[in-house]
Amino acid sequence: MVAPPENFEAWASRFSAKVLAFYVGLPILLAFFAAIGSGYQDKVGYDGAFLYLLLVALPSWWLVSGLTQLVKILAKAWRPPLWALTALGALLSGWPIFLYVMAISDLFHDQWPGGEQIPVWPWPRSTGEAMDLIIRTARGGVTWVAANYLFDRFFGLPRYRYGLSVPAPSEILQTDSALMHQQVKGGNALQGEAVP
Repeated sequence: MVAPPENFEAWASRFSAKVLAFYVGLPILLAFFAAIGSGYQDKVGYDGAFLYLLLVALPSWWLVSGLTQLVKILAKAWRPPLWALTALGALLSGWPIFLYVMAISDLFHDQWPGGEQIPVWPWPRSTGEAMDLIIRTARGGVTWVAANYLFDRFFGLPRYRYGLSVPAPSEILQTDSALMHQQVKGGNALQGEAVP
């Protein structure tokens, strides 16, 4: 039996709703919209298309995340910007994801009713197939970079920045309360005016 961490509250605070939204919710949302617009629903029904794309999206998302974290660790001396870290992570994950998608496609091809209509992606044999693979990889890479910027800048979930200490939610609330208190007393803390 695995012993629980000594400080469970500190351990559990790392797994916020934002983290769950980024690592689970967003891939599910991407699979949902891809199932609607991909044409797979015509081949294997909406349930089959959603399941297929969910089995592709979640592990692929986690693989890109792990490889981006690896890039961050290995490139620490150079401290590349967020766009470079996430783009490199997406680029490194291209072939492993391609192999994984081939395996899932093969599984659906053999096991799911109507799955024989899902193409088992072969290795690119022509320039056209190679370009299709590059476009799919680039689309996923752009989605990865954009999602990281969105969560970093707008939702307060920086994942791959250097030298960043993320404040605890209680610290954020105290800071917000102090700013509101200063504004009520007539000082404008946002413009740097001193508080009496």
